[in-house]
Amino acid sequence: MAATMAVGVSLLVGALGGGWWSDLAGPAWPALAPRVGLVVRAPAGLGLLVAHPGLGTPLGVCAMLGALTGMTSSAALYLLSERQAATRRAAGIALAYAAATAVFGGTTQAVVTWLIAATGSPVAPAWYASATGVASGVALLLLLQGPRARASTA
Repeated sequence: MAATMAVGVSLLVGALGGGWWSDLAGPAWPALAPRVGLVVRAPAGLGLLVAHPGLGTPLGVCAMLGALTGMTSSAALYLLSERQAATRRAAGIALAYAAATAVFGGTTQAVVTWLIAATGSPVAPAWYASATGVASGVALLLLLQGPRARASTA
């Protein structure tokens, strides 16, 4: 329960920080830089959890990954809303969220179980997390290349 609370608090703080950073610098760096941090830190964090299973390690790793997730998520939502026309903005964001949740949320347990069995390494799921981070980073880069939606006149 303590790790869950650490994730919740760090997500909140990270999301506020990412939103503030987006307001100051635009959403590109706040969306991409924490994502790179997640790609790099997920394997190291899971390795720490395996090597040092005490209470402090999960709290620290969960807080770090939660803060990075919050930062990149708030900026990515900003980008998604900025790139969609006002008349379809809510549907576009809902579709992107639902598709990602269905694909990654629906397959993660099976993929992680297979990775651990195939490699024999309890750290293998972190490489899956990093791969999904790279995929979402590429999607963010493509989103940044697209045109901004025109302001609605309605």
